Formats: sequence, structure tokens, C-alpha cells
Amino acid sequence: MKKIHFLLAFTLLWVAGAMAQTSNITFKVDMRGYTGASYTTVNINGSFNGWCGTCNPMTDANNDSIWEVTLPLAAGAIEYKFTVDGWTGQESLTAGTPCTVTNFGFTNRAYTVAGNAVLDAVCWNSCNTCTAPPPPTYPVTFKVDMRGYTGPAYTVVNVNGSFNGWCGACNPMSDANNDSIWEVTLPLTAGSYDYKFTVDGWTGQENLMSGLPCTQTTSGFTNRFVSVTAATTLDAVCWQSCNVCTAPPPPTFATTFAVDMRGYSGAAY
Repeated sequence: MKKIHFLLAFTLLWVAGAMAQTSNITFKVDMRGYTGASYTTVNINGSFNGWCGTCNPMTDANNDSIWEVTLPLAAGAIEYKFTVDGWTGQESLTAGTPCTVTNFGFTNRAYTVAGNAVLDAVCWNSCNTCTAPPPPTYPVTFKVDMRGYTGPAYTVVNVNGSFNGWCGACNPMSDANNDSIWEVTLPLTAGSYDYKFTVDGWTGQENLMSGLPCTQTTSGFTNRFVSVTAATTLDAVCWQSCNVCTAPPPPTFATTFAVDMRGYSGAAY
């Protein structure tokens, strides 16, 4: 009986020791760069689970596209990769990249378990963390009608604003058909921007009135403003005005009419 108790105690100690030798490893994959077919679940498959397919699903609790799972793993070297919906889709890793190992023609991620660890959230198919994708831009066309301009002669009209750091000459406009309407199209991200039209960089600039519907005044400076949410073509407004220009009246000329009455034979006049 004592021998049985001793064997049972030894077995329990061995099991406890074996359990104590595992480490909790948290795996994370950032799916923002994934371009494959739609999926429901991301999985991790590796040498530690027999490449079992769906047995280790990952979760994305906060819907930030970073999926993760924590697994108790024994110490030592492992190979693994991320897959979707079991083996419906899988990473295609590049041999020779620093996080991979290639054996028997198969390239997988590699890691050595040596204690509890939380691994970086790497991009799908990459050894690196994801960088946030750039925000989308929208084409915004600015137009100004210079027929009402009365300042000194100029060569080029510019648009200056918060979107270009009020840079002066960096966004020149053009008047391709010589109708005095200058325009330029710029790619802008969504947001609200202040701007104004200038000539030859900052040689001349609009002097806009505060309180007009197309202007806003900040820190004593009155500028035009635009809110960008989609591709936009703004009206061709007059220089220093919120309104489109009206066509100027046609020029008049002094005209003298003459008639020779020497052949007139009618009633006296």
C-alpha cells in the first residue's frame, strides 16, 4: 500500500512538474494588410498543435483587426504560421526573412519558447509590425476668377492654405484657356482647411472681409475655408469675394449718325 501511495505521489509530482514547464505565449497577427478572400476566423497552426487546422482559433475582441491567442507551450523551438478558417487560406512567407525558417521546402515562422512572452502583432505574411495605412485623399479643385482683380500685374495665381503650410509659390494655378479663371486640383485628406488666393507667391493676396459666408477668422486672420469629405470642385469665385463673377457689361462706343437731306421732298420740317 505504501508503494502505491508513493507511486501516486510521484506521478502527481511529475505531472505538476510537467505542467510547470509550459509557458504562456501570446501570438498576435495584424490583418489590416490581408488581401485574400473573406474569412470568419484566424487560426494559428504549428508544430505544437500538429498543424491541426481549426483547433487554435484566435480572437479579435475589440475589432481592431489584431487577432490573438495565448497558448501554454513547452520550452523549445517551434514553427508556426497564421491561417484563416482552418486551412482555407494561409500565409505565404518568404524564405530567408528574419522571423522564418525553411525545412523540407516549407517556410514557416520560427520561435523558441523560453518563458512567458507576448509576441509583437506582426502583419500577415510579414515579420514586421504593420504601419497604419495612409488616410484616403480626395481631389479638390480650386478656382478663382481674376476678371475683378485690380491690383498690380502678376504672372501666376497661387492658392495658399493650411493644407500646404501657406507655402507661397508651391501650388501654382493655371489658366489654360485664357478666360481669366485660374484653377488647380490638389489631393487632400478629409478635414477642414483655411485658404486664400495669392499672386506670384505672396507678392499680392486677397484681403477678405470677416463675416462673409465663405470666410472664417482665426487669431485675427480672415481666410476662406473648405470642408473636405469627398471629391469636390469649388465654384470659380471672384477675387476677394464669396460670389461668382458676373460678366462685365459690353463696352460702349460714341457713334455719330449722319444723313444727307438734300434730296428730301416731303413736308417741311
